[in-house]
Amino acid sequence: MMFRHFINALLVVAASASLWSCAGEDLDSGKTGAGEGNITLTFSSARTGSRATADDTNNEDAINSLHVFLYHSDATDDTPAVLSQAFTSLDAKQQTTVKMSVELETMAKLIGHDLTTSGTCRMVAVANLPAGVTLPEDATINQLRSQAVTASFGTQKVQTGFVMIGDTSEADRAGNAAVTFTPDGKGSGTGSGNVMLVRAAARISLALSVPDRIEIADGSNAGIWTPVSSGMQVLITNGVNRAAIDPSKVSITLTDEDYFNISTSADGQYGFTNTGAAGGTYPYKMDVPFYTYPNSWEKTPTETHRTFMTLIVPFRKDQETEYQTCYYSVPVVKDPDEGSNSYSLRRNTAYQVNLTLNMLGSFSPQEPLDIEASYQAVDWADVPTEVNIKDYRYLVVNQTKYIVNNQTSISIPFYTSHPVEISSITMSYKRFNAVSGGNGEVVDITVSKDQNHQSGLQNTSNKNDSIFAYRLDKDATDNNVLVIDHKLVPWTPKDSNGNTISENQAYSNVTAAQNALNAAAYYTPTTGSAYSPYTFKVTIKHTDQEDGSPWEETLTITQYPGMWIQADQNSYYPNGSAQNSNVYVNGGKNSLGGVSSLSGNNSNPNMYVITVNTLDSDQKNYTIDDPRYLFIDNLNSTNYNTEDLPTPTSNGQAATNWCNQATALYPKNSTSQRRLTYYYPTNESDLFAYVIAPKIRVASSYGKTGNLSRTEARRRCATYQEDKYPAGRWRVPTLGEMQYIVNLSNTGKIPVLFSNSTTYLSAQGWVDIPSASSSGVTLTAYNGYSGWFATEEYVRCVYDEWYWEKQTDYTITATTGYRLGDMPKANPEEGTH
Repeated sequence: MMFRHFINALLVVAASASLWSCAGEDLDSGKTGAGEGNITLTFSSARTGSRATADDTNNEDAINSLHVFLYHSDATDDTPAVLSQAFTSLDAKQQTTVKMSVELETMAKLIGHDLTTSGTCRMVAVANLPAGVTLPEDATINQLRSQAVTASFGTQKVQTGFVMIGDTSEADRAGNAAVTFTPDGKGSGTGSGNVMLVRAAARISLALSVPDRIEIADGSNAGIWTPVSSGMQVLITNGVNRAAIDPSKVSITLTDEDYFNISTSADGQYGFTNTGAAGGTYPYKMDVPFYTYPNSWEKTPTETHRTFMTLIVPFRKDQETEYQTCYYSVPVVKDPDEGSNSYSLRRNTAYQVNLTLNMLGSFSPQEPLDIEASYQAVDWADVPTEVNIKDYRYLVVNQTKYIVNNQTSISIPFYTSHPVEISSITMSYKRFNAVSGGNGEVVDITVSKDQNHQSGLQNTSNKNDSIFAYRLDKDATDNNVLVIDHKLVPWTPKDSNGNTISENQAYSNVTAAQNALNAAAYYTPTTGSAYSPYTFKVTIKHTDQEDGSPWEETLTITQYPGMWIQADQNSYYPNGSAQNSNVYVNGGKNSLGGVSSLSGNNSNPNMYVITVNTLDSDQKNYTIDDPRYLFIDNLNSTNYNTEDLPTPTSNGQAATNWCNQATALYPKNSTSQRRLTYYYPTNESDLFAYVIAPKIRVASSYGKTGNLSRTEARRRCATYQEDKYPAGRWRVPTLGEMQYIVNLSNTGKIPVLFSNSTTYLSAQGWVDIPSASSSGVTLTAYNGYSGWFATEEYVRCVYDEWYWEKQTDYTITATTGYRLGDMPKANPEEGTH
């Protein structure tokens, strides 16, 4: 069986032979082979396509790790897994996406036939497996389900995460989709799959309505009793700390040691917060819910493992200074299981108990007063984080901002007491090359509800396609959902006469471009893939209410395509020249080429961030991977032959006098200066010519230079710093990265970054940039011995955003000053930092 480690949605080719024994790693310099295909897998812990946080405080939606198992299409629950891979250190909320590289031979085994046509396979994933628990590499589905896990629900108030399992074959889970693999006929292919993760635990919350006072007219307790809400606590008895990963399919025998009780504490460990009017009828909410694994009991006098809560409320009588404590016994579930005398707590279920406190309880903790409450048990994935109930009317969404990745259909759940309608909807996106001869101005385009409707009326040749379709619907579990369908393609704006409104180099300034493009009468779909995120702004409201009433919610949903562009303007623009606190070459010196002002034909102050998660069918010559060497090379050699390339034992010494000393970010909190020490240049092998990093930042025109030799150009990138992106991290682009960027310019998506009829350095050699062609160009590198070393031309450096954006402990601001940001890779071969 083939194994690789992954981290945070990025492909890895790891050298470790043991899958489960060590953490997932970042991309190293391994390259996806020709006989492999990439599969994109999406995992969700709530009913939304979002990666945004619904419960930051309690980590209820955290996805910290994944163990993914693939089974052939007709596998039974007792069939061993064909392939399994581990992902750790994900640090995701609600949703995460990972990529797997699968040998085509293995994929054929999974889908059950040869790769001439598409096929599907079954996926099961376990999230947040506790430390110390191991799973067999070829585990059957029943083995995964029956694996016992233990939690610290009784001793740890806030969990780091919850054990979850997802199975693409569970049709009752909205959002599940079998892994579908589509070969490209060229020895590779792509695939995707989605699974809804289901928690093994249950969640229990108590909400209270507490009166200002309780009046008792006669008897021994006659008087006015005032509750002391700040002293209220709630306890739980017979919570469960141990379960199978899938307790809905497998029940394990519990012992007395598997149960826990949470008793009183001086700090009111499980107390209440008064949420005021926003809390509706029951404003006192638990600070943190209880969590427990499933339990089952019978309502008999001898039952010792019934799960229930005890509410503790202190009262002051009349004007007395001391208070008396009342105790209430609160069941967690009200009714027995259907057709049974048993009561159950089920996995992935949120039990909400609402209680109106209208009487004194028992003064004896041993005999709490049984009290009636109202109960609601719903799928945990459907629980709104806040319910704003006023009177009997409510409209609730889990959150107001959502992000979805490369999905053409978006489904957002909501909760409502009354019929609703979509009162407004717009879609916005960006264009990066509309202004002729400008400075990289970005134009924001907004498509109105009417423009979308007109697009549907006008596009008769495209079956009356509007840009996006939207509706209010019900999902498979009969919950309310807002659905938006939008194809991830570019859209061509048309005027009322059907003429195309140009988006490329057609306007003298950004205002003119903005006015022209936003005045489109309608839009038609364009062949090709989207390259800007699309942002939907949608308002839903109760049908019988006016706009702006309390009964409306506005949602912002950003839809990211498989490839997208971001333009980050240099912080010091529009200054005429680069500042020493902003752009550096070798400590601000000009020995490796001058730091330029924004003059000449290429005067763009933007750094362009290009994210590539998927490749189009005509881009299969590229491979998305880490283009850097696996080993350190601080560029001391001036005449590289094959034997000079980095190895584990050579080229690792710190830079010599060619590099000035500077303050470094690594080691952390170091105050001494050093030279470049942990630099990983671009791999110059022809095998890496068409490797492109999954997310790179391209230097702005502030980094322009005069002519440089190959050695100077490589060193310039190694010591280049721009804005808040430190030195020691930039590098020379591969031939493929340069070609990819040039063709983005040739097809009008971004301004020209590599000037036409100019020679630039790539990792594979010097490249003459040809005249622009709207159909794209193929670049060729020449690196013959004499030309390779003697030629002096230009370089434009790139920054591995995908890698460095995760190093959050080693950052600078635009005004920090020059810093070396190099540090060792966290690879198994080299140890960790």
